Amino acid sequence: MPGARTVKTFSTIHFGHLLSPHPSGALDHSALPISGDDDAANESVTALLDRLDYDTVDAGSTSQS
Repeated sequence: MPGARTVKTFSTIHFGHLLSPHPSGALDHSALPISGDDDAANESVTALLDRLDYDTVDAGSTSQS
């Protein structure tokens, strides 16, 4: 898809865990890696994950993931 911006993130977590995130500060708070080639797209996904109570870890470009 020409012009598409792709960020890989949810491929590392079992779907059942998405239903019960742990808030920031909790001992079992989770972080998800994100891989993408577009900084603006990575920031959008980071903001989404923040709203879902997940931290992010930059895992580099999509080719590195």
